[in-house]
Amino acid sequence: MPPKIRFSKEDIIKAAMEVLEEEGWRALTAARISKKLDCSVQPLYRAFKSLHEIKDAVVDRMYQLSTEYTLRKYSENTMENIMLGGVLFARDHPKLQAAAMHIGPEYSGKATQSHLDTFQMLVDDPCYKGVHINRLSILYQHAMFYVHGYCSLFAAGYYLDLSETELVKFVKEGVKLLSSVTDESFQYDKSIRFRIQTYIDE
Repeated sequence: MPPKIRFSKEDIIKAAMEVLEEEGWRALTAARISKKLDCSVQPLYRAFKSLHEIKDAVVDRMYQLSTEYTLRKYSENTMENIMLGGVLFARDHPKLQAAAMHIGPEYSGKATQSHLDTFQMLVDDPCYKGVHINRLSILYQHAMFYVHGYCSLFAAGYYLDLSETELVKFVKEGVKLLSSVTDESFQYDKSIRFRIQTYIDE
């Protein structure tokens, strides 16, 4: 009897990420992953209980990679770093960005936690000391809408040739436009409820 082929969980996650980068979320099947490893599907299920468990690990790895981009220091401005990190991740990994937009509601908790962790970076930034949490919530939410526009274009295959220098300029302009919400004179609509933070009295 030939020896059983064994792959580690890391081997399988790496292969699954390659499938995701090359073909997208819908192609993430046991058959595609095993083909990438040049084996049958059996070794996959020795390491993982199910395809769902493999996908769960892949989503974690995808958000880990996205967070690495967000944590890079592109400038001295935390908001610029957050926005530029998101945009550059989408430009460099358009298929992963597309997957993040279409992975389904069962992974929404992971997306929410990722946003909460990123939002905490703003809360902890001395630059925003004294800015009410409501205003930071609005700033972050609008920033995500702004970034999502670029990310959607990259996920669809458009403007992938934009350089980091060009994107830095776009993001800096965006931060200037959005930062007005942190000014006390800015009157925001308190009837709108944002996902990141429930409003408290200001």
